[in-house]
Amino acid sequence: MFETLKTVFHDAFTENDGKSYCIAKITAFLAVVSYLGNISYVIYLSHTIDPSAFGTGLGVVLGGAGVLIAGKQMATGSA
Repeated sequence: MFETLKTVFHDAFTENDGKSYCIAKITAFLAVVSYLGNISYVIYLSHTIDPSAFGTGLGVVLGGAGVLIAGKQMATGSA
């Protein structure tokens, strides 16, 4: 099971060569994990939830990561 997860994460976060890691993919993943952690912590503490305050920054990070990934793929010629 752990070998399967290791393979999935390796394939998801590496470039087409399978050796170098893509910082944009890792940043997007960590942004989503931190967003979910932040919302879960706020719900746990029973405070008012304002997802737009943190969600705006999350949208910018994910948008930038998408542009970077697409730009790198167009530059290398891989789809």
